[in-house]
Amino acid sequence: MTQILSRRLFLGSSLALIPVAAPIILGCNAARSEPPRDAGRADNGRPDTAPRAQSADAPRCTAGVGTEASIEGPYYRDGAPFRTDLVDPDVTGTPLILLGSILSLDCKTPLSGAVVDVWQANGNGQYDNDGSQHLPDGAMRLRGKLRTDARGGFSCGTVLPGRYLNGKRFRPAHIHVKVSAAGHVPLTTQLYFPDDPYNDGDPFIHRSLILDMSRIKGAVAGRYDFTLRPLPRG
Repeated sequence: MTQILSRRLFLGSSLALIPVAAPIILGCNAARSEPPRDAGRADNGRPDTAPRAQSADAPRCTAGVGTEASIEGPYYRDGAPFRTDLVDPDVTGTPLILLGSILSLDCKTPLSGAVVDVWQANGNGQYDNDGSQHLPDGAMRLRGKLRTDARGGFSCGTVLPGRYLNGKRFRPAHIHVKVSAAGHVPLTTQLYFPDDPYNDGDPFIHRSLILDMSRIKGAVAGRYDFTLRPLPRG
């Protein structure tokens, strides 16, 4: 059963969640991902990276309007494994379930067998290939591919991504996604969290890409339904 999260409920419970699958190490890397003092902080003094509940007037799927694209960014890596749990034992972050569906442009036709390629930073705002974690050669963290079911649905276990500096300002928390389906134009985009204080002014965000936050069986979840454009005929 899905329960839409209130702002107070989410903020009070997000750091106390049980792990999605693998053990999670909670923590902060102040030198890399912590915003300036008092900017976006929770009452405990840590950076407030928790997403809030989506507003009632958030954009929804509109027939004939495909999901907006966004930049790939510098940290994409080809060859991520197919897996539904992106969380390895050494990953830092608060558990999150990412789920949704892949639909054609009519917002009704499910695209089964579509591939969702996901990559993101950990809770400290670190990617596995940015040189900050000293991981073994070839190690992949918080990367994976998912294949949609007969109803076009997908889900995976991951963590809430941290923010990181992009030039002189922090990028809002986000998850990168590439979506591909037979007969449709591939999509590269990013998913964002409601009420992140760094959403405003970010050069890459589109409001239509903000996740719907909810609680599913006691766990925090972010949902997004993608719509892909059919390939031109001929």
